[in-house]
Amino acid sequence: MEHCHKKLPNLLQRYLSLLHQHELQQELWLIHLGIFEQFQSVPLLELDNLVIVRIIFVELLIGLTVGILLSILFASVALAGEKIATSGGLGFAAQIDPTTGGQTPVISNALTLFSIVTFLSLDGHLALIRAMDASFSVVAVGGRLDLYAASQFVIESAGYMFELASVMMLPVVIVLLLTNVTVGVVTRSAPTLNLFSFGFPITLLVCFLALYLATKPLGYSMEYLVGFAIDFIASFFGKLKNG
Repeated sequence: MEHCHKKLPNLLQRYLSLLHQHELQQELWLIHLGIFEQFQSVPLLELDNLVIVRIIFVELLIGLTVGILLSILFASVALAGEKIATSGGLGFAAQIDPTTGGQTPVISNALTLFSIVTFLSLDGHLALIRAMDASFSVVAVGGRLDLYAASQFVIESAGYMFELASVMMLPVVIVLLLTNVTVGVVTRSAPTLNLFSFGFPITLLVCFLALYLATKPLGYSMEYLVGFAIDFIASFFGKLKNG
């Protein structure tokens, strides 16, 4: 009897995962039907090869622009983690990031994984799939892409990246700044104290404590980031539609 009770959570998790996969397959199938109807309205076989190549490049540019916008906005999480690690003395604790090929602080990787989990738990991937489906009605197959509007949104996303990173890192960085000021005053008043043996452990402890206390605010910040990114993509398609 106890063995059955132990298996119940695993069976429930498998059922929920299968149910979520089934719902996702239904979403993708409906979106596939919508996209197929869009392509049926364009006589591709009657077009020239250059026109078909132009259509392919326009669709690729739309997808690449959406991907670049999301990458820039979500890079704010890694930027915030990098500044927190630098202020807390954890800049040396870095590892190679397989996505960028460079060394990234461990805190940045942890916050990035946190943001990915938040994005998936809020069904952000389904919202993006719906947005890509809506792009066929905004910019019809064979239509023109406003490159000026696309480049303008890419530039604006860079500014929003620094703004979002500042909002996420400011609570922890301010605490670390006050800690460093306190350590500097104590070291100045007592020169016999070694800065590395006294200040460095305190800074590390305060950094971990501040990150622990800022877990819930960081979660709310990442939730806001996911909503802002989806709204930003929606405004991008709205700009393309309205010209």
